[in-house]
Amino acid sequence: VLDDEGASRFRTKQLDRILAHSAVAAVLATAFAGLIAVFLEPVFGAVLVQAWFAAKLLSAAPRFALALAYKNPRARATIQRRASLLYWTLALDGIIWGLAGLASARAPADAASMLIACLAVVATVATLGLQVRLLATAIFVTPLATFILNRQLVFR
Repeated sequence: VLDDEGASRFRTKQLDRILAHSAVAAVLATAFAGLIAVFLEPVFGAVLVQAWFAAKLLSAAPRFALALAYKNPRARATIQRRASLLYWTLALDGIIWGLAGLASARAPADAASMLIACLAVVATVATLGLQVRLLATAIFVTPLATFILNRQLVFR
């Protein structure tokens, strides 16, 4: 059992590990979202897909900025005291990914299957990257998975 100081150091190390790769992860995930958008534009239409991709781009930007800011010692101390900043960025990103899963309800079976498989990959990779902090993993993956499950339960 850790004392308060040990627990605080442990949480800081977890935050260090997550934010060390968050900028790269945000860029790669957004690039993957772009590939998904290109594939799905004929299925859902340009307006819907471009709106989702714009939302995805905007949802990745705060986490990217947070990861870059974390490299600055003064900003790092603030972010360490307010880890909820990271959690809000993860929740927003998870919700935007999840909306794609919800939208798959109106897609033909082949496109819906591809999209759900891609979202499963996103959830898996995120779990690997966020596993040092269960709360971070849950905050990102839960909205994504919930929208996919709702899609399966409500629309089938």
